[in-house]
Formats: sequence, C-alpha cells, structure tokens
Amino acid sequence: MKVLVSVIGLSFITDLLVNIGIMDEPEPLPEIEFMSYEVEYVTIEDVAIQFLPRFQEIDGVTFINDILYVSEVVGLPETFDPGLSPEVEAAYEEMRTDALEFDLNFVITSDYRSYTGQEEIYNDMLAVYGTVEETNNWVNQPGFSEHQSGLAIDVGSYESWELQEMPFGFTPESEWVAENAHNYGFIIRYPEGYEDVTGMSYEPWHLRYIGVEHATAVYESGETLEHYLNLVDEDGNVNIPDEYVDYEENTQQ
Repeated sequence: MKVLVSVIGLSFITDLLVNIGIMDEPEPLPEIEFMSYEVEYVTIEDVAIQFLPRFQEIDGVTFINDILYVSEVVGLPETFDPGLSPEVEAAYEEMRTDALEFDLNFVITSDYRSYTGQEEIYNDMLAVYGTVEETNNWVNQPGFSEHQSGLAIDVGSYESWELQEMPFGFTPESEWVAENAHNYGFIIRYPEGYEDVTGMSYEPWHLRYIGVEHATAVYESGETLEHYLNLVDEDGNVNIPDEYVDYEENTQQ
C-alpha cells in the first residue's frame, strides 16, 4: 500500500496504520527540554570601562582604577602624611619570613617619607648629580615620590646593605623578590627596559604595594603599572589627562 502524505497530519496517518495492523504502536517520543539563554547586550560604554583608565581625585590624591597613582608628573599634596601602611608592613613581614626558609635575608632600607623628608633626600642627590635632569633619573622630586604614599618600600639584602659587599641587583634576594614579590602584593615598580614609561631608572629594590590580585596581573604581563592601568599608547607614550598632571609643581631647579 502506498500512502500519500500531503496535507494529512503525521499523527493521523500513524494512528491509521496502527488501526489496520500495518505497524505497531510507536514508543512515545521523549520529552524535549528546550534550553533558554539570557542575552546580555554590551554597549560601547561597557567596553570603554574595561579598557579606559578611570581617574578619580580624592583630597588631591589621584587614583586610577582605584589604585593610588604617583609618578614623575602626578604628585601628592604636601600635606598628605599617611605613614607606612600597616598592610604593607604585614605583607613585607610575611615575605621576609618566607624568604628566610631559603636562607635569604631581607632588610628594609627605606619606607615612608614625608614631603620634607623627600625634599631633603632630593636636595642631597641634586648636590651629587649637579643637574635636575640627571637627579630626576634616580630620585623623585618632593611631592612625586611613591615613598610619600605609604605604599612603597626599598629592600636590600644583608650582604648588599649591611656588609656593602655587592649591589642588591646582583644578590640572590634580588632574583627571588623579582619572581615572588607579587605573591605578597608587591611589584617591581621601576623594571628594567621601561625607563621611558616610568620616568625612572631600573630599581630592583623599589617595591610598590598594590595587592596580590593586581600585583600578580602586572607580574604576569611582564610590563609596568602604567601598562596595567592602560595609560600607555601604541607608541609607548604615557597619557595622563591635563587636570591630573602637576607639571608646574615638578619644576624644582
């Protein structure tokens, strides 16, 4: 028998074939579970939030993406006087203790500085180097030092600092801290090869605290805090909006 299927419903034909004994009662079809999806629409503004730095100034202190930011052009108020952050102290102590297990002996060689303290150091270095340009390669002008933020420390080893046997950059401690500081929330703030971005010469001893999550991201990128904050353009220039730049204050002669 030929069965012509045209406008007759498939269910009707199946029932007919069963009734006349041509086919057995079919097994019931399994229930089909339809999945639903929530569609999230992304706007240009959403994309911008992810990739553009978010600036905020609180009492003269600049934050970018909620990270306190200080550089050769973005300064701190002269009255800003937080002292060394307890969080930084705790993170350093944990790092120092862990390093002792590898026979590595860290010491803090410099931590928080007031505006006046930074001014004294800068003037001493200016007398040594002779010019503002050369001095600025090695020490920040008062108001522009991360040490004034209370979130930066300089570290040394017992051999490099106490015994003066070798520069810190050649010690086992320097190698260890470069690979492990991020686990405690620190980054090497002025890494080698990025002097044009940071405005500072390579300082393997200068650690900036930004928290473990941020520090790990910076470490894994192999770049600078400026790169992490999306401040660096494709030509390697650091872009800071004019309203956050303190050029006029950074003109000590």
